[in-house]
Amino acid sequence: MANLIFVVRDDESTVYAAVSELLLESAIWTKAKNKNTPKFNLMLGERNGLKFGTLGHEPGLLQAVNYYRGNGLICRKVQLTKTLRSSCSCHLHEQERSPLERKPSDTEDHEQHEIDTHEQHEHKTQEHSEHEQHEIDTHEQYEPKTQEHSEHEQHEIDTHEQHEPKTQEHSEHEKLLHTNFDGVELDEQYVCSRNWYPATFVIHSRMEEKSDDSKPLGIKEKLMMAHRQRQDEREEFIRVHKEMKENGKGSLWIGKSSAGAKGKGLFVSDNPEELLSFIDAQSFSYVIQKYIERPLLLLPGSRKFDIRCWVLLDHTYTIHLFKEGVLRTSSDSYNFDDVTDTVSHITNHCIQEEHSENFGKYEEGNEMFYEEFNKFLCKYHKTSLESSILPQIRHITKHCLLACKDNLDTHDLPYHSFQLFGFDFILDDTLRVWLMEVNGAPACAKKLLPKLADGIISIAVQPIFNADEHNPQCKDFEIV
Repeated sequence: MANLIFVVRDDESTVYAAVSELLLESAIWTKAKNKNTPKFNLMLGERNGLKFGTLGHEPGLLQAVNYYRGNGLICRKVQLTKTLRSSCSCHLHEQERSPLERKPSDTEDHEQHEIDTHEQHEHKTQEHSEHEQHEIDTHEQYEPKTQEHSEHEQHEIDTHEQHEPKTQEHSEHEKLLHTNFDGVELDEQYVCSRNWYPATFVIHSRMEEKSDDSKPLGIKEKLMMAHRQRQDEREEFIRVHKEMKENGKGSLWIGKSSAGAKGKGLFVSDNPEELLSFIDAQSFSYVIQKYIERPLLLLPGSRKFDIRCWVLLDHTYTIHLFKEGVLRTSSDSYNFDDVTDTVSHITNHCIQEEHSENFGKYEEGNEMFYEEFNKFLCKYHKTSLESSILPQIRHITKHCLLACKDNLDTHDLPYHSFQLFGFDFILDDTLRVWLMEVNGAPACAKKLLPKLADGIISIAVQPIFNADEHNPQCKDFEIV
């Protein structure tokens, strides 16, 4: 086989640094000395600002890149909400053509560009760190635990009702009716997969509508402001907030910035006016999302956690789920009475390491892996990852990636794409899995990095350039 050339244009990703090292160990791959050369077979690029239109035009070169164009449809919080709504609307009403089947309009391109120019780079230089903000989902208030292993705590956990994932006996429409905002009626345009995605509304900052006298808005900017004002969902949010509070379904919500990272740009309140005032003072679009009222807590310490799963989408649009995952854990007991207690609510690695004296007390690096978590589930909930949690995760990841397939698929383009996604989940105390967000450039726990990097090469890289050879499924991934 002829020598193949790859370029690395992302100097901060630990994942693709590991992929690069493995490629260099191969006899067929050479790293280009000039990272800006157009003559390459494989680009390991940085997600923001990739010029996809330049790919696939070098004579005689088969080219591939490690990102899908348009991945923001599920990796941006605002776009993820819209994508899930559109996919459900298409399914429920059997529309002939989904809104996702068209190419992005000029307005959407402008909006995406604005987000890209403000958003911080999503990789960390630390191998354990995670780039995204992680939602602060809080409980309905009840008395904090005073002992790590009290008899009451054990009884409460042991008697939790196990969540039974929905199967084919319920149609998608029946599922929506059953779980739609816990009984609060929604207008049709706001409906999406409410059985695993928390109630979410898109809010555009009113700051974006204000113009500086020294820099008046142009026609395009004014059109953008008018577009955003039409798309703003604050009135529906206020209505649903009121109904849920009156019905005893909880009143806490979180505002999350489209450009937020490292746990920044978050605001939690039970006051809708306070939330909206906060957002209107910012420079970016936001989503307001309902808290998961009663998340599952880890023992010892009654601590909050979320789950990171890695999902690899290859150039044939086959979905591969990494068999290993990690729980990012809090260092401190959950503080039910104070949503401003950052360490007890935000499981972001940087927040925990910087602000908690208990960092690493319960798990090294505040990371718990599947094997240990499975033991916890078996001991306290009489169930397992495979029987209760993973089937839900498979369903959610598949739904999300298929929802945006028509915009991402590269089968008609002159180059190939693949991409590693980080899906972040939280469990409630009935073991229901809720999707928090999808990360387009996820970091990886150091312990899992070698297997993940090897899988990227064997699943996503080798089959593109060794199409005539047999490429067996990697044992560390499963096809969803």
